[in-house]
Amino acid sequence: MKVITDNSIKNDQLLKARVRRACQILEEVVGSKSDSVTADWSVADDGTGFRLVYATITDSSGNRAETHFQPNELANEDLIYAKFYKKWGDLLQQQSHKLLDLLMDKN
Repeated sequence: MKVITDNSIKNDQLLKARVRRACQILEEVVGSKSDSVTADWSVADDGTGFRLVYATITDSSGNRAETHFQPNELANEDLIYAKFYKKWGDLLQQQSHKLLDLLMDKN
């Protein structure tokens, strides 16, 4: 899996370690398709003064799904698994809709 992290994550050792573990979880969720997935991590203010960590997952077809975490949520592996299973399911659904559209166009 290709991983992209912004500097605010690279410069925060605790956050960097948590994102690294979250990436390992994402690889488990994605399974054998992990070589064709990119995880892009960034940090942004949520508008109320709190930082959020965003994970954008992109597959080889260009399908994208995004989720976010409060920094302390990255210590909760059950939550990470749940969010990534949901987002990976969303990506698979996008893929299946595109394939279905192609099949329908050919008929």
